[in-house]
Formats: sequence, structure tokens, C-alpha cells
Amino acid sequence: MADFSCAELFAIKTKLPEIWKDSQVSADYEADIVPIQAIRENQTAIMTPLESASKDNMMTVEWISTCPNEVKDCDELENPCVIDGEEKDVVCKDYENDLCFYTEIKVRDDVFRTLSISRDEYLGREFNQALKDMDEKLAQIAVAKIDSFAGVNQLTEGQGTVSGTSTFIPAAYWTPNLFAYLSKVAVYNKMKNSFLFNGGNLWEQNWNARFDQLNDNMKDKFPKLNTFKQYFDLFWTDQILGQKKSFLITKGAIALANQARFPLIPEQFSNGANIIRYKVQSNNLPGIFYDVEYKTTCGASSINKKSAITHDWRFSFVGGIFLNPVGCNDERTGVLSFVCGDAGSGY
Repeated sequence: MADFSCAELFAIKTKLPEIWKDSQVSADYEADIVPIQAIRENQTAIMTPLESASKDNMMTVEWISTCPNEVKDCDELENPCVIDGEEKDVVCKDYENDLCFYTEIKVRDDVFRTLSISRDEYLGREFNQALKDMDEKLAQIAVAKIDSFAGVNQLTEGQGTVSGTSTFIPAAYWTPNLFAYLSKVAVYNKMKNSFLFNGGNLWEQNWNARFDQLNDNMKDKFPKLNTFKQYFDLFWTDQILGQKKSFLITKGAIALANQARFPLIPEQFSNGANIIRYKVQSNNLPGIFYDVEYKTTCGASSINKKSAITHDWRFSFVGGIFLNPVGCNDERTGVLSFVCGDAGSGY
């Protein structure tokens, strides 16, 4: 098995979606990526400067502080000829890619002497597994980022007990009627066009409500639960955070940047570098690309005393998950965290 040429690598890459759709194995490569889907479907920010393939840029966002002006009674005006209001500050926030992770594949050419599976099929499946692993790593990071972005609930009355950046709601209140409280929270925190991102919270209530619409005395459940668009992440959120959490998020509050540096068509570097570089698109997240590096080394075969060539691939992601600039009240971030449980208990 000789080195893979650029053309061969491109051919294997183009076969990935075909292999991924194989009905016998497709479930193995379907990544659990709801946290990233929720962010991308509601993203409004354009992060182009951070996605440049040729430059590692820092993006600075500037805006005028919109803190309230002081409104005074006319009796306080001492000199009508003097106008002396307060000058507003210009606020800046810098954004820079801070995420970088990778996974690697290694295979020796002599293993195919004893395998019935073809080289291309073997590598296609290995590549798909690597892409799934990368997708899910990004989703897991997104959960932690969303949690870190939580602000402070400005509504201190009602069914929730506000403690820091979490609002605790007893389990008994997690019913369709909870959405009256959540709607009030959205108004009070100025969170227009919000959506709800859940772990396991409310999943069963939503499932049952679809069928309860057939009962005259339960038809109200489904429309209440659909006050906000909802996302359910049954794999990562509760496990990573150690609590049953839901997040109310303003549309556009969170943005994802993806910087893939290599070209779509594999590019070979010789003269001692002995490396081929290209990028490949996620099967589960269209528009997300991972950089790929491929090289070979010579070693001893485990089958005989001949030499064996080891083929190594590295898949990597560079990018960031960012929170929008906050306004005058820095406690209002556009993200609120709700815990199913009593304050102090976690559950």
C-alpha cells in the first residue's frame, strides 16, 4: 500500500457521505449535536473575520453605551442657555478564536494483507468515526459555553428562586403551565424572540402533549409548550452540568465561528515536509469544516520482517463560541439558566 495521492484522498473524501448513509451502519456515525444545532439555527452574527483561512484575526465590536439618561424636572434647570448632558462611553469587545481540538487516525499498510475489507471502505468508516467524534466534542463544549454565558434573572418573584446565575424551579412546577412564568421572565428580562434549550427537562411533557390534543380537556397543553421553540439534548447537557437544566436564550445571543485553514482539494508538500493538507465537511453539521493533515512514516511490520508504512491523519477544529455584547445591565446577557429542583439541592 503506497502513500495516498492527493487524488486518492479526494476520492475517499467524496465517498464519505455515501458510506455514512449505509443503512446498516448509519446510526454509528450519527452524532448527537443538538447544542450546536440550537446555536447555528438561531445565530444572527456574522463572524467572517474570525473564519479567514489565511489570517488569524481578532474581531473588535464597538457600540455606544445605551445606559439611561437622567431625566430631571424643569425646576432644576438653573441656566436655560447651558446644555450640558453626559457624554456616552464607547464600549469595545474583542473576539478571538479560543477553541482548538483534534483527533488522530493511524493505520499500517500491512494490516490489509489479512483483512477482507477494502482499504477505501476501512478508511471511509474510520474517517466517519473521526468526524462524529469531532462533532460531538464541539457539542459538549457548546453545553459548557452556554452554561457559562448565563446572566442573572431580573424577575425575582413567581415560581423560580433566583440564586446567582441560576433560577431554581421545583420539579412539580415543570408542566405546561410553567410557560406562563417563563413568558413573564422573557418580558421582564427583555428577551424577545427567545428559544428554550433543554437537557431532559420537559421532553416527556412535550411528547405526551402531542397526543393529549385528542382529549378535549387537555388541548391547552401543546400550545402552551410551544410558546417557545424548544431543543432537547438528551445526551450531554444533564451529564456535563450535573443538573437538570434548561436555558432561555435570545435569538442571536450566541455565535459560532469555524476557521478551516486548508483547501478543499488536497495540497501536497514535499521537500522534507512529507504532508498533505485539506479540509473535509462534517456529515452531521453542513457548513462546519475540519482541517485534515496526512503523512506517512516507515516502521517494522508485525507480520513479517519487511518494512511497513504507517499512515497518520489528524482532524482538527479551530474556532470559537461567543456571547453577544451586553448592554448597560451586564447581568442581562441574553441567556438564563433554570434548574429543575429546589435551591441548594441541584435537583
